[in-house]
Amino acid sequence: MGLLFVIAPIAMAVSKFHNRWVKFAKTAVYFFFFSIIYELTALALNQWYYPGHQFIGFITIFGLGFPFEEFFFWILLGAICILSWYEFFDDKTAMENA
Repeated sequence: MGLLFVIAPIAMAVSKFHNRWVKFAKTAVYFFFFSIIYELTALALNQWYYPGHQFIGFITIFGLGFPFEEFFFWILLGAICILSWYEFFDDKTAMENA
């Protein structure tokens, strides 16, 4: 699901809108810090947990563990993915200027 709904739109947006890559990267860095803080805080407060063993891998930061998929698709690429979908489906000026 991550390959279809995250990686594919990012690849298409970067290939179509070459000039947007720097803006995507800056936004991703900004939201990375908020996402990782949110994830670690929620884990520390037991707001959610990850039972089971069907994960690619587990990342442990400050004694708090979460799946690699959560880190890669949501924390690292989440903002870029949302911007990619926005560029294709909602931003009318981007499509006219492309």
